[in-house]
Amino acid sequence: MFTSGFDRGVMIDCGRKYFSPRSLELLIAGMSELGLDFLELHFSEDMGVGIECPAYPWLAGRDGILCTQGKTGECPTDPRVLSREDLMRIADCARGKGIRIIPSYDSPGHLNYTVKRFSEMAARPGGMSFSFGGHDYHVSAVEVAESATTEGKSGVDQSVEQFPEQTSGRENLTAAKEYRYSFLRDGLSVALTGTGPLIHGIGSYFEYGGVMSRVAGTNNRAFPRGINIAFEPAVAFIRSVLDSYARMFREAGCDGIDIGGDELLGFAPAVADTTDVPRWSQLEGWRKAATEKYGKDAVAYDLFVGYMNTLYSDMKKLGYREVRTWNDEFMRSSDTGWSMSQGHVIPDPGFTVQYWSSKPAYAPPGEVAAAGHRLINCASAYCYYVLTDKARSSPPLAYVKCDPEHIAAEWDPRIYSDGGEPAAIPSGAMFCIWCDNPWLRTDTEAAEEALPLIAAFAAASRRPIR
Repeated sequence: MFTSGFDRGVMIDCGRKYFSPRSLELLIAGMSELGLDFLELHFSEDMGVGIECPAYPWLAGRDGILCTQGKTGECPTDPRVLSREDLMRIADCARGKGIRIIPSYDSPGHLNYTVKRFSEMAARPGGMSFSFGGHDYHVSAVEVAESATTEGKSGVDQSVEQFPEQTSGRENLTAAKEYRYSFLRDGLSVALTGTGPLIHGIGSYFEYGGVMSRVAGTNNRAFPRGINIAFEPAVAFIRSVLDSYARMFREAGCDGIDIGGDELLGFAPAVADTTDVPRWSQLEGWRKAATEKYGKDAVAYDLFVGYMNTLYSDMKKLGYREVRTWNDEFMRSSDTGWSMSQGHVIPDPGFTVQYWSSKPAYAPPGEVAAAGHRLINCASAYCYYVLTDKARSSPPLAYVKCDPEHIAAEWDPRIYSDGGEPAAIPSGAMFCIWCDNPWLRTDTEAAEEALPLIAAFAAASRRPIR
């Protein structure tokens, strides 16, 4: 059960990589011996969704087209996913070992795979339907021969033309299907603003100076990275997905959940040069929606905060006592035009913030703590085991301090970055297993390779910090 004590645990990326119940039970047993108390199952990612969805059986799976590492379209993927029965078995095992299971479903970014599957379902004969919040939705999509429309080109071609030096994956774009969408809510057409929903569906896109460019997935430009939170049907669909998963995990006895909120604007080209115009300023559609909802001084970021607060409220109504989010987009004032004052939308004070990166653009841990939020320290320099060629090379060329020696010598839960000074006292710590290149290890090999690092983390996180 969720407590206000110091929580220590592990997160595992079972969205990009399949981990069998047996491998997860192996990990849980090791965690129990080390005195850890939670396992966060991060099951939705750019490349796939790793646990079956009760409401949408077609959703779970993986897609090698959506590689986050390596050559686009050439990622070996394991299509197996955890079933509801698998989840209940894992939850029972964890409960017997004193380990809390915390589901982690990421939105409104990191939804590359979900947006792609939604588009494919909408393009079937008859389209697709879903319901949420007392409304019935129907969406259909027809493939168009060219990405150019009468209103303007799709964001993929725009971004390649404006940033010719950034053409990774360009050869695959010609084969990517483009659709034109239509949406109904309760049998009536949903009002569409501009060309965004027409050619991007529920997907996210930059909009600046009358030009649009999709917010592309990591290392893949053909499908949007996340959803358009200014488009009500898109938000309703993701809320319905999260609701379905959250209810299933509540049945499994879970009382904490992570709702993501990280890296939602991706790293591919935007409309304008981001050294001159920040990404958050290239979201004119979001800004317009924010001003309509929150007043004339609202900025695009207010719409994001409001979205996250809505999901927080949804989860609390289902009985979740703890709701987590990641730190990089949390209380972000450096490039958004947002602040904690001046009438902007404020994050719900109940959020627990998983602090993984201390880049200058992000709110520092002390500022987040001062706003009343619980902090979970998962500093990427020391607490990230990552399946990539560089990180798993010998010697490693990335995440070089994620080894027992550096963790023991340099890290404790007050250290949020490589070489950083002790900062805000956290409420917990988390070691993360990420599977950017899922094929580099089997599930059992990854769990076994990570355990010595987790042991060093467990020892370091027991150090007195008060």
